[in-house]
Order: sequence, then structure tokens, then C-alpha cells
Amino acid sequence: MQMKKRIRKIIPFLLLAALLLGLLPSVAAAGEDEVYMETYPFENAGESNFRIPAMLATNAGKLFAFCNDRRKSVSDNAEIQWLCYAVSEDGGESFSEVRYLLCEEGWTYIIGAPVYDAVHDNILLFYQAYLRTDAARQAYAVLTDEEKAKKPTGNAILESADGGNTWTSRAVNMPKALVTPGTVISTHGASTGIQLKNGEHAGRLVVAGKAGSGTLDSKRQKNWQLVGCLIYSDDYGKTWKSSLNAMPMGTDETSVCELSDGTLYISSRTILNACGRTVAYSRDGGRSLRDFRFDRSLEVQLGDGVHGGLATVPNYDGKGNTLTLFTSLNSTSPFRRNLCIWASFDEGKTWSKKTVIYPKLASYAELCYNPATGLISVMYEYGIANCYANGIRILTVSVDWLLENATDNVSLRDEEPLTGTLTPQITEASLLLQLNGDGAEGIANGIWYNSIGAANGTVAKGAGVTVGKTTLNGETVLSFDGTGGVSVSGLGTLTGDTTYFIVYRSAAESYIGGKEQSLFRSTHAGGIFSSFKPAFDALCTTVQGGYYVPAEEFVDTEWHIVAVTWHGENEADAVLTQFTDGNLTRNFEVGYLAARHGSTAGVQTIAPDLACDVAEVLVWNRCLSDREVAETGLALAEKYGLTWTARAADAEDNDSDDNNGKGNGETESRGQETESRPETKAAPSKDAGCASTVAGVPCAAVLAFAALGAERFRRKRGKEKK
Repeated sequence: MQMKKRIRKIIPFLLLAALLLGLLPSVAAAGEDEVYMETYPFENAGESNFRIPAMLATNAGKLFAFCNDRRKSVSDNAEIQWLCYAVSEDGGESFSEVRYLLCEEGWTYIIGAPVYDAVHDNILLFYQAYLRTDAARQAYAVLTDEEKAKKPTGNAILESADGGNTWTSRAVNMPKALVTPGTVISTHGASTGIQLKNGEHAGRLVVAGKAGSGTLDSKRQKNWQLVGCLIYSDDYGKTWKSSLNAMPMGTDETSVCELSDGTLYISSRTILNACGRTVAYSRDGGRSLRDFRFDRSLEVQLGDGVHGGLATVPNYDGKGNTLTLFTSLNSTSPFRRNLCIWASFDEGKTWSKKTVIYPKLASYAELCYNPATGLISVMYEYGIANCYANGIRILTVSVDWLLENATDNVSLRDEEPLTGTLTPQITEASLLLQLNGDGAEGIANGIWYNSIGAANGTVAKGAGVTVGKTTLNGETVLSFDGTGGVSVSGLGTLTGDTTYFIVYRSAAESYIGGKEQSLFRSTHAGGIFSSFKPAFDALCTTVQGGYYVPAEEFVDTEWHIVAVTWHGENEADAVLTQFTDGNLTRNFEVGYLAARHGSTAGVQTIAPDLACDVAEVLVWNRCLSDREVAETGLALAEKYGLTWTARAADAEDNDSDDNNGKGNGETESRGQETESRPETKAAPSKDAGCASTVAGVPCAAVLAFAALGAERFRRKRGKEKK
């Protein structure tokens, strides 16, 4: 046994000696201060479904990770939800087993925000308690007042003043929001609170909250009446007051951090957002909010947004500067994926860097800076079947690792310009359908003729379609008055790669008959609908089940050219990309939904009950390349006198280096292009695999330094634990 230990100790030095003697190629040593530790304390199994992460660090450097255990269901409406946590005493290298704070049968406990009082070393966790069964209500009714005080219902706080060894519950009188009189504030979904360190309010506890009600109307979504706000306490959590004003209407789960001058930076999830966060500031310790703005540089999940966490790292560079961090999902799609941490070097004014933490399906995420270790932890939901199917992970890293693996915060809507000369032309390879005004005479007989192939459009019964009265650049277009539409027959089922173009103008300012106004709907593999809804902020992408996302690109009654491509080697990795007037407006993976819902249908309808003008519809049974999309868009723009912005490089570029010369239907691969887009780019990994080289460096050289680093870390940890 002793001999084996000696051999293990000698191996790193032998490898290093070989490196120094030139027997192995040299390699630059990784930064000694880089740390990367990943743990899985909350894994869904049996009846347990862990959701809503929250995290804090204590003076002693302990990490407390809280969440809900939603019994038998991951849904927000799970009947029974318990409160639990795990603790790390080694800075995030490992966590304890899951420990339950409140888990009584017949009760549900909705997690709120935690906050740490460093002055008294006291942990506080907001929650809401409800009796769910008759048996629980009957048992509670016979308790004495003293017993009920220890088991409060409604809004309450759990406290531990001994480092988590014991916990007590007490009721809390939550303040009512001044902006919506009579509405009690909740901290559910808010990020971890803070204790102010600077200025006249040092020692004050500040926690984000929300007030109001949020009910989504499937048609107009007008009933989301939530606002983000703040609550604060000057007696270390005994009593609480609300901010005098709140975030704008339609904001929800909110995060707050303190900047170096004592100003509070507030960031809210924004319902029906245009990929961004609603931001505000407080210069009086949370008493009032001001300087509201919408930050588009934080491209957070389109549609109803998602939770996000904030943290600040003081003196991160040893020069007195503060690093501000934000975590959430970086995606221009309605799907929850691509968890990132953004970095700001000017305290939230701009966000110049971002690091991909988990590029696949994820959801709520929380950040925690541990002053005792200088490390950053991100606690996040993730899954394979859906974005929280597998549970909650915790990744702990150093600032060095985070910044070393960061890239520029480039918009996901930016794209590389095409090289060479673009020729306006509609590619005919694999073109299945071309509907336009050329066959206008057939409309009287209920047929909208297709100039390509056998498929034709059929005017729906009762349609008020006029032809010949509306023209665009001298071309005849079809006009729909809202009482009918056109369906497409003869196309069959499109389950593979697909592209379609539409030239249209909305003629509706509101929903007709209370119905959703779709211009064109392709029911593709797995119930993914690509719909154009001119009456609701123009363009939307719809997912089966009524969930839809308003597009912010245009909200007018002007003519537009829209192209959508669908590509996937199989349904599990399908990518949908959309161009509006030549601008990239959607680019996201939809495969997991396709895999979940199955594969059916094909192009079905140019929708009923539609109020719009349609000039042309084209459908291909393959995914056009970016060049073909651009050239088709330019051709349609030329035909109808419209605009298509093609991001081409200078015409002097060498045409022989691009794909312009390909023939016989040979095109660029959409899959190859989307693989390189920022949204799907993972952060570089130190263990890139077991090949003979790692990033061009022989594995033996890498292992030499890794072994030395591991030995150094073990020695360091051993000294700390003694």
C-alpha cells in the first residue's frame, strides 16, 4: 500500500520531467486560480420534482441551496409542495443529502426568497403555507394558539440562527403593495435578497417581490396584472415595508443587487417581452424605484420571459472594481434553453461578456457569490424531456474560469454576411407550391391555382375574397375580409426539411370574432406550428397547445416578406429559422417538442377567418440555404416593389469561395450553419475528451499539469481541513 502511494506521488513529476526534457511538446499551464465544480444534489426521482432554486452563503462560507419538492408533479399547481435544502461546507465541492424543512402530509409550502443577515448570522426564508386536505385542516383546528404560532399558515418565515442546525417558523405580516391597494406582496419566484453594505442604510435587508395577479388570456393576454417591487426591513427581518412604487405593469419575478456606491440595481422578468429585461434603480435603499428602462442586451427567453439571478463580486480584479453578474436563458425562441451568465464591468450599464453554462434545456437559475471563498455558484433547473425534468444542478466556478470561458455578448439575431454577388431569383429545385395572382381568374371557381406541381389552394367556404381590386407594384393580390381563407390540398405530409415564403400585409387591427388571426400555418413534425398572425403584433411562432409568442419586429399594416426554414437530421434536433424582410428574427431548436408530440400533418391552411392581403406563397420540401433564402427574398422584393435586406459582403469577394456556383439542387447545409450560431455554442471544457490531443495539445502534457494541480489542490484542502 505504501509503495502504491509513493508511485502515485512520483507519476506527476515523471510526466513533468519528460515535458521539461523535450520528450513531450510544451503546453501553457492553465490558470492556477481557475475552479470548476459541478454537483447534483437535487435529482428528480419517485414522487419528488425539485423546482425553484434559491441560494445563499453565510459568514462561515457555508452554501445553503433551497428549493421546493413538488410531489407527484412538476407543475406550478402541484397540490403538495414541500420545502427542502442541501448544504455545502466545502465551498461547493460537495453538498449534503436533501434535508426537509417542512414536509407535513396534507400541507403545501410554497418557497419564497431567502435572505441572510450577516450581522447576526441569521438565515431567513420566506414561504407560504396552506392546508390542502380535510384531515390536515381538522388536525390544525384543535391546536392551541401557541402551537399554531409555531405552524403558521399564509405568509411566514423560517429562521436559523445556528448555521442551519435548527429552524423555527413564525408568521410575517407582508406589506401591501401601494400601487395595487389591498394586494399582498409575495416573494415566490424572486431571487435571494441582500443586506446593504454601503451608505446610510447599511444593515438593511432588501428582498424582491411581486404584487397583483397573473391570468393569461389565450387570445390577447391582457390579464397579466403583476408588477415587480421591493420590500425592506430595518429591524433585521422582524417587520417589512414595501417600496413606494413598483416596476411597470407586466413584470414578475425580480432580482436585486447592490452596486458599489449603494445604488440598488433591479431586474425583472418581463411578460410578453421582446427578448430582454425590465431594469430600474433605487438610490434610497429600496424605498423608491426610478430610471426604468428595457435592456435588450440581455436576450432572455422570448415570450413570457423567465426567472434570472443577480450577483456582484467586489474587487474581482484586485484593483477595487466590481463585477456584476446575471444568469438566465439566452434564447430568442419561446423554448427554455441555453443557460448563460452575463458579465458587466460597469455595474449593469452594459453587458459585454457572456459564458454558456448549459446549452441544452434549462429553466430557473440562481446566482450566489461566496465571499469566504471568492467563488460563484449557479443553481439551475435542467432536463432532457423538458427543461426541469431531471432536477437541479449546482455549478461552482471561480471568476477566472468564468471570464476565461466568456465570449463577447453578441446578439443571437446577428448573422454572418453572405459572400459573393447575390442574384435575385426564385430557386426551382424542390419547389412544391407557388400561389400568386397569376391565376386570379380561377378564384371565381374556388380554386387558387398553383403554378408549380399538382397541389392547389382552395378558397374556404364563405370566404369574402376579392381579386383584381388590390394590386401591389402592378401585380394582382388576394384580399381576405376576415370571413374566410384558403386551404392547401395535394401537398401531402411534410415531415422533413421545409422552407416557405409569404408576401402579405395585415388588414386587421383587432381580433375578428374573438378568434386568433393566423395568416399561414404549417403544422410540421410534432405539432410545431409556424404561424403568421397579423392581428396580434404581426408575426408569431406557435407551439401546440395554444402557446404563442408575439413578435416585436413589426406591428403595422405594411407589406412584409417572411421566410421560415425547418431543418433537422431527425426530429430530435430540428432547428427553425425565420427571416423577416431579410432580417434574422428567429433561430432556435424545436426538436424536443417534436420528439414529445410525434410527427403528423404537413402544410394545412392559409388560415380561415383571416383579414389580410396575400401576394404570394411558396413552399419547398427542403431547407434552402441562407444564399437561396436571400436570393428568393430579393426576387420577391423586386417583383412587388418591397424591401429585402440581404447581408452580403462586398461584391469584390472571391465568388469561387462560396456556394454560388453549386448546381443540380446542391446547397449549403442549414445544419452546419446553425451549429455555429452563438445560441448553441457551449463554453469551452477542460476535459474535452479522451482523444490523443486536447485542443491540439498531447494528452500526456495536459495530464502532467492536471496531476500536479490535483495534488496541489489535495494538499491545500488537507491543510484547510486540519
